[in-house]
Amino acid sequence: MNIVKVLNLVLFSNWERRAFRNYNLMAGKFWGEKDLENLTKEQLISKVVHYQNLYRQVLKQNEESPTKFNQLLKRAATVSKRKRKNKEKEVNFKDCMYRRIAFKVAYLGWDYDGLQENENSDTIEKMLRKAFRLTKLAAEDDPLRFSRSGRTDKGVSAFQQVITVHLRTRLKSGPGVHPWFNPLLFRKDDRMNKDLNNSPDHDDSSTMNMSAEDISEQSYFKRDEQSHEPAVPLITTDVAKNGTDLECNVITQQKEQSAEIDPTSNKVETQVDMNEFDYVMMMNRVLPSDIRVLGWMPIVDETFSARHNCLGREYHYFFPRGKLNIQKMQEGAALLCGVNDFRNFSKVDLRNNGCYVRKITEFVIKCPEAANPYDLCSAIIKGSGFVYHQVRNMMMILFLIGMETEEISIIAELLDVEKNPAKPFYNLAEAYPLVLYSTTYDNLTWTISKAASDLLHDHLHRYWRNLATRTKLAQELLRSIENDTTIKIEDVDNQDEKSKFKANYHRVHSKFLNDGVKLNSKYKRVLDRPRGRTFEEMLTSMEEKRRRLNASNE
Repeated sequence: MNIVKVLNLVLFSNWERRAFRNYNLMAGKFWGEKDLENLTKEQLISKVVHYQNLYRQVLKQNEESPTKFNQLLKRAATVSKRKRKNKEKEVNFKDCMYRRIAFKVAYLGWDYDGLQENENSDTIEKMLRKAFRLTKLAAEDDPLRFSRSGRTDKGVSAFQQVITVHLRTRLKSGPGVHPWFNPLLFRKDDRMNKDLNNSPDHDDSSTMNMSAEDISEQSYFKRDEQSHEPAVPLITTDVAKNGTDLECNVITQQKEQSAEIDPTSNKVETQVDMNEFDYVMMMNRVLPSDIRVLGWMPIVDETFSARHNCLGREYHYFFPRGKLNIQKMQEGAALLCGVNDFRNFSKVDLRNNGCYVRKITEFVIKCPEAANPYDLCSAIIKGSGFVYHQVRNMMMILFLIGMETEEISIIAELLDVEKNPAKPFYNLAEAYPLVLYSTTYDNLTWTISKAASDLLHDHLHRYWRNLATRTKLAQELLRSIENDTTIKIEDVDNQDEKSKFKANYHRVHSKFLNDGVKLNSKYKRVLDRPRGRTFEEMLTSMEEKRRRLNASNE
């Protein structure tokens, strides 16, 4: 083995070699093996030292990049520095008392990769978990037993997300207060650790997509499978072919769940000791500016689940009026209400969800009365639960109806799974206008201190002022360009033609819909597009894979 390969193996790991090669390619200084063989040992060592120094600079730049997670660490370091000046003693977590706490959290998810924690990207849950540990409300290696009312996708926001965690408390005794425990010895019949399936508007992830802490928490607090009732029934091919049986199956399952978990029986102790930590203040000091804790409350009932005890969820989707036919969109939204099979409005994933029947209690489109193309409208969707991407798929179809490229009858066609068992290919509406607007619970009363409330309102007012001012500037810029008579559009002589061009600016076009719908081009209707596999075909394929797997293990 020549000296080049020896140096390459000794000085660099596989990952470092890839980064080293990519850096040289970007800099236009890629050294081939033959070129390096002609160099002396001293020259090779000199180049290795030189490029290692450059590599350290790249790593330092990455560490100092303004990511959300790095911003959180910087804010926490500032708070920690002030505490060190006050000579605050270190916390011995094993000597502390703990209790289960529920938080109401709001966040603008535009710059995040969804709610669920992902080690390699900025997510809401990653920020919250790190904030709990940076504020020393939980030890670095202790599981938080994290539960949430529902997961949100990348770019989706939430105004009333509810989470529950086990945190340190100042109280020495009381309802729900307990000492530190070894999670390896602790076993609890805890439903909240099964909050991984059927989450609203989010793909139900397997452990392959889960964080290491999620997997460890499930192993610590794994529920007895014999006593666990799945959130949705795993249906067979025979049941899938009969829509009535499927609907009855879901209704029966809902009755069993309501009997097993009665939300109205969750009487929560709402009295808060004045000596308790100011959880809201502590968290908001270190969290990024677009994530805020709105309130907290103690949870005494260990069977309480942020997901299963949620009585209803309300989503809002905001969009510009443009040239959309709002009346047709309202008529189409009304057809989506009630109990329906929404498999043609979702991503079918049989490994995590075997039923796509859901009930929408309300679906309305609201717009200002004045027909201004710059007005923002909102779609309000209420229901007890939603399947993966259901809201954004429904909005996509409604936008196509509003653009008058599809008829209202397409909704009835897509809801008829016997006539259209396979979903046609169409893209999702954008994620950033969607928000989990509210979640409904019984007997939950939130607490926030006066000081934390004042700081929260002050922060949100400043945040709104900044965004509102920027929005107004962008809107005025657009209007000034449209009304500028000194700008002449090529090949357009009269003002009437120019006004037609201006009208196109008001239209919700393909860049917003993300569906390849272009103005003045031939449009292919959704029902005429290629389709995926049917529900039954996917069931058969899954059963065949299971049989092959069982045969190989025998």
